[in-house]
Amino acid sequence: MIEYVSEALLAALFPPDAGGPDVLRVAGPVAVDGAVEASGIEYAGTRHLVFFVDVMAYAAQDEEFVRQTAAAWNGGFQPAAHSRLVKSFRAEADRQAMFSPGDWPRSPAARVTCMHIRYMRRVALPWPQASSAPRG
Repeated sequence: MIEYVSEALLAALFPPDAGGPDVLRVAGPVAVDGAVEASGIEYAGTRHLVFFVDVMAYAAQDEEFVRQTAAAWNGGFQPAAHSRLVKSFRAEADRQAMFSPGDWPRSPAARVTCMHIRYMRRVALPWPQASSAPRG
């Protein structure tokens, strides 16, 4: 999906006068081509792109490729007809660093947000365990 990133797409999803230091902003989706849409998510100066792609278009209409990929990577689960593949990465990513979070620049506010999310997932919201308690 990184091949779809352009200055025009970034300008459409992240206008310079929108957002702010404490604003969560979600933009889009905008059509990139007939089978691809993109959205932007921005918080505290950290920008992410989210792409939605027609599964069959991404697989070049090759149903056997979809079956083989599902068997190898998705526990055999096959996507429904007309489903969308979702891919996301930092807007500033390049091909070398897009899968290496340690290489991504982070603002101090983004680091605090990531730590807060990790804390909430591990400590403050243990709801799956709590939901097994008997109700009375």
